[in-house]
Amino acid sequence: MRFELAYRLKRPATYIYFFIFFLLSFLAITTDAVIIGGSSGKVFLNSPYVVGTFVTILSIFAVFVVSAVMGVPVYRDLEHKTATFFFTLPFNRNSYLAGRFFGSFVVLFAIMLSIAAGILLGSVMPWLDAEKVGPTVWMAYVNSYFYIMLPNLLFASGIFFSLVALTRRIVAAYTGSAVLFVCYLMSTVLMQDIENQRLAALIDPFALSSFQQITQYWTVSEKNTLALPLTQELLYNRLIFGGLGLLMLAVCFVRFDVGRFAGFAGRTKKAPLVQKERSADSITLPRVAQRFGLERQFGQMLHLGRLEFANIARDILFLSMLFATLIFLLLDGWHADSMFGTTTYPVTYNMMGIAGQTFGLLMYAILIFFSGELVWRERSLGFSGITDSFPVGNWVYQGAKFLALAGICVLLCCLVIVSGVLVQALKGYYTFELGLYLQEVFLYTLPGYLIFATLCFFFHSLLNNKFLSFFIIILFMVGMLVLGIIDFSHPIYRFNQTPGYVYSDMNGYGHFMQGWGWGTAYWAAFGLLLVMLSNLLWLRGSETGFRNRLRLMGQRFGRSAQLLVGGSLLLWLALGGWLFYNTNVLNDYLPGDKAEELASAYEKQYKQYENRPQPKITAVSLQVDLYPESIAASIRGSYELENKTATPIDTLFVQLTRTQTLEELLLDGQPLQESGTLDATHQFHIYPLAIPLQPGEKRSLRFRQTYAKQGFVAGREQHNLVANGTFFNNGLLPHLGYDPGKELSEADKRKEQKLPERQRVPDLDDSSAWHKSFLGQDADWIAFEATISTSPGQIAVAPGYLEREWEEGGRKYYHYKMDAPILCFFSILSARYEVLKDEWTRPGSEPVAIEIFYHKGHEYNLARMVEGIKASLDYFTAHFGPYQHRQVRILEFPRYEGFAQSFPNTIPYSESLGFIARIKEGDPKDIDYPYYITAHEVAHQWWGHQVVPAPVQGAALLSETFSQYSALMVMKHKYGEDKMQRFLRYELDRYLSGRSFEQEKELPLYRAENQGYLHYRKGSLVMYALQDYLGEATVNRALRRLVDSVAFTEPPYPTSRAFLKIMKEETPDSLQYLVEDMFEKITLFENKATAATARQVGQEWEVTFSFHTSKRYAGELGEEEETPMQDWVDIGIFTEKQAGGKTEQVPLHLKKHKLPSGQQTLTLRVSEKPLRAGIDPYNKLVDRNPGDNTIAIGAL
Repeated sequence: MRFELAYRLKRPATYIYFFIFFLLSFLAITTDAVIIGGSSGKVFLNSPYVVGTFVTILSIFAVFVVSAVMGVPVYRDLEHKTATFFFTLPFNRNSYLAGRFFGSFVVLFAIMLSIAAGILLGSVMPWLDAEKVGPTVWMAYVNSYFYIMLPNLLFASGIFFSLVALTRRIVAAYTGSAVLFVCYLMSTVLMQDIENQRLAALIDPFALSSFQQITQYWTVSEKNTLALPLTQELLYNRLIFGGLGLLMLAVCFVRFDVGRFAGFAGRTKKAPLVQKERSADSITLPRVAQRFGLERQFGQMLHLGRLEFANIARDILFLSMLFATLIFLLLDGWHADSMFGTTTYPVTYNMMGIAGQTFGLLMYAILIFFSGELVWRERSLGFSGITDSFPVGNWVYQGAKFLALAGICVLLCCLVIVSGVLVQALKGYYTFELGLYLQEVFLYTLPGYLIFATLCFFFHSLLNNKFLSFFIIILFMVGMLVLGIIDFSHPIYRFNQTPGYVYSDMNGYGHFMQGWGWGTAYWAAFGLLLVMLSNLLWLRGSETGFRNRLRLMGQRFGRSAQLLVGGSLLLWLALGGWLFYNTNVLNDYLPGDKAEELASAYEKQYKQYENRPQPKITAVSLQVDLYPESIAASIRGSYELENKTATPIDTLFVQLTRTQTLEELLLDGQPLQESGTLDATHQFHIYPLAIPLQPGEKRSLRFRQTYAKQGFVAGREQHNLVANGTFFNNGLLPHLGYDPGKELSEADKRKEQKLPERQRVPDLDDSSAWHKSFLGQDADWIAFEATISTSPGQIAVAPGYLEREWEEGGRKYYHYKMDAPILCFFSILSARYEVLKDEWTRPGSEPVAIEIFYHKGHEYNLARMVEGIKASLDYFTAHFGPYQHRQVRILEFPRYEGFAQSFPNTIPYSESLGFIARIKEGDPKDIDYPYYITAHEVAHQWWGHQVVPAPVQGAALLSETFSQYSALMVMKHKYGEDKMQRFLRYELDRYLSGRSFEQEKELPLYRAENQGYLHYRKGSLVMYALQDYLGEATVNRALRRLVDSVAFTEPPYPTSRAFLKIMKEETPDSLQYLVEDMFEKITLFENKATAATARQVGQEWEVTFSFHTSKRYAGELGEEEETPMQDWVDIGIFTEKQAGGKTEQVPLHLKKHKLPSGQQTLTLRVSEKPLRAGIDPYNKLVDRNPGDNTIAIGAL
């Protein structure tokens, strides 16, 4: 052990590893260049949560260091042929193995202490913001290392050390690390569903899932103060994997064979071969034709390539890794793209998604390891002296090895196709788009891996050390990630980076492939250059010094080599110039830091005009000409402007988008003259009016703007205008006045740009904001009409009613007009649609036409959507008032965005959101989210389009929360309480997780500041509980009163106080606390079932149920204060019954009891044998630990 320690402490690699992990943690604390996770918003940079996150995540990446450190001790004796010498010394095998293992393990643990050192040193750096650094919590370091790091190192070390010792092959360690990584990836897939989180926490070998499960609901306050606790799940996980490491080590000690390891076991003397003497005259030598031409060498390369590939493909270790990869792909594909625990149809693009980022990381790891094995195989076997003497060019050897590595890539890519098709078949989906699979995997995915392989070969050729090459390649890739984090993400200098693309069933690969193709060609040329340089640097012979190799490189750099290298270089530079021209000349390149600077400059320069009076738009008329094939559009528009203020307006402020070109702008037919220099950067234009616009006066503003795609961009292409599936809204049109939405919102970013603190939205009681609509400040209610032309075969749609449809000049025209004023919030869509038509009728109401515009092949859920529209109109008109339109449309758009959005009588709906959802009838676990989302968006026709809130705190309560409630009621009446509780369990999880990552402060629901976890998730929980306590009719009556009082109102617009006033009037005195707890405070519960027994008394069962109750009020950062309870809470006693072949939980007793705080016991009687008891069993209250509310009932 002392020898091993001394050896390790002399090795430069030990200090390099220490420095890398130290630097990663240090930079993650002190800069934005490295992001590991943990700190955000108000969470301290050195908080216990950050410490635990760093230690856990870096322990996963440490597995590669573990394989290098723990795989080498015994392999070193094989590599240097000292094993036979060691075993002639007077010590036994156990002493040998223990010394090697524990000596390396101590050094390994010391290396990992660098993470703590980096955090501790980084947190005292003088340039850090003092408000971002908290006190050092030493137990956070102790617990994180003892519960996470130490077991992880023990587990991985035991496996890697044992594999190498028993197999005598270092590649076993690499394969083991890849298999471990695959196991970790499997646990991350399971962690995505709340029902699998406990299993994921148990099977994650690195305990990251366990850590996430423990901390997922921690508030900012808890993250800043609590050290990682040892929970039951974490303890079991650590015992399982720490025990496996020790078990593997024990097997190694028992099974280790000294003789086999040293290489002299099993040797026997063989009898000498006796050959019959033959005279020289009797021997006939074959005629040999020596051929050294290019064709012959090419054949040799192919033959050697097959041999190299076969050597790897037959290896049991490689096959085991291949099997683990297949299992991961199957698991990932099985759980691909689920929502609320409900899966989608396994369409091909979802299955292709399993070849994404996670699989890519695995592929890169495999390429790094096996490129080293291929390049260094002959030297590792001591055979290089023979092969290097063969009369074969370097390019033959190099090409053969590259072909073998390419074969590995192809094989692994085939696994993606196999797993995708297999998942589809197992799920009963037989539309196998094999052509699309082949196109995606081999045409668009494989080239990136092959380009990366050239980089691996280059470093292995440049550096005369396999392990140093591994280290440099990994360091290089980390550097590329860091470049992306610090906003150096241009594809010209970020290796193997290309403009991205997204496949859509509606639009295919669209116009995205132009940028991807040129980017791939650029890096392929660079890869070709690396191949040429690798060939010149290829190590051959016994002279391995770098100077000698440079000398040989010069000798090899003949005319052919010069032409090839020069040609590759010129091609790469030419393609780079073309990339730059397209991304930086024809288009704007705005990395994150540049965009922040522009936002800062915009605010500093123009915020002075924010409160200057501007006219309101009162009418919009558009002529939109779409050219989908060429990705172009021309928009001519007319705004009717009215001065609704009490003062004359002498200046017009017009805000444009950067992507549109303004061709003309006329006020009452006269061109506007801009004041000062044209600001093409911010597109904020100032037009003094020669004749001021008087109060009440109206004028016409006409404009014409165009868009035409030019070249391609460095990042994500615009996706509003596409070949099939155009969808954009009025955000692309000119707006009036300063736009506060363009300001930086993150507090840290604002501080970096020396901007003052800023509220996310105006205060609830800021009356100056009540005169603006939450959907835009430059209009209230408008008259709207639009004429849209598009390509033949496409249908164009805008809000309003189709007045006319015609063809002219080889184009289709559609004229839409709204029959009543609407908000200035409208959309334009065009695609090759199929149309499903239906109608909603109700006695005493005018029929409402229902139309669903969908992509052919996506018919799966159209009936659910139609049913959802009808059920919504039934419920909403009955309880909230009349529907204001004569039509409801749903229109599918490509999956470039994953939302649905409600415009007047028109609802664009992403193809990825509900069109391919797979709802299994009768399955109690499946949630019909296409039905729910449809109901939510229809509800917005009341909440957002009739009741229009002011853009202040709590605005989303009146729009999103009430739409959530409305959809929940529609869903409850169709599916019942049990299905709703399953849905709300997901909502509770998302609310508690969301508040854990709050960037600034959590506010009560009535003051929510566009925080989705509040107005969506908590909103669902609160409103559902409210109707449960007060009654559905009471809540609906309050909402109807709100609609009647503020629907279609002119400014000032209503706020959440209007609702609270009505709700309190409808709530009995005994339950007034509910309104306060649910809306005006942040209220949490810690209810826990502790014991339950039952005994039979005659024909009944007597249940004794013990539980603990606790109610707490939380502050903005999650700090909690317990408050006395006298609340009504559900107590439930349940049995189980079979229904439709499935077991369902049926309540025998479910009643509200008024409960105080603390431990208490109730005795209840039920009619049947009970199985479970619970307090708030359906989680109607916001409980921090919802999983402990019920308990199994035992016999007395």
